[in-house]
Amino acid sequence: MTKIFSEKLKRIMFEKNLKQEDFAKKIGVNQSHVSNWITGKRNPSMNTLNKIAKTLNIPVSSLIENTGKNNLKNSNEFSEQIKEIQNKLKDLEINFLKLEKNYNVRLLKLENEILKRR
Repeated sequence: MTKIFSEKLKRIMFEKNLKQEDFAKKIGVNQSHVSNWITGKRNPSMNTLNKIAKTLNIPVSSLIENTGKNNLKNSNEFSEQIKEIQNKLKDLEINFLKLEKNYNVRLLKLENEILKRR
């Protein structure tokens, strides 16, 4: 259980933006306990495991079971999201370049108008 638990706890705490010290206070343990769980040095007791799951609002099974297929599915979904974000960034870059070009054209026209009036 140690490796699976430590990896899942670390990931969930990261996703929920929980610091070790804050999480330890929420479940009523010392921060060093959380550190030992995350590094895989120790496992929590069943009572503490239940507190962890309740605090994180997840089932205990999701902390200790190996769900490789779900990880692959999540990984694929994550990859798709990254591709979508990259495409949106490309579109934004193209739109920015168009705006910049339009701005430069207008600026040149204004400068020419100013020069003509002098």
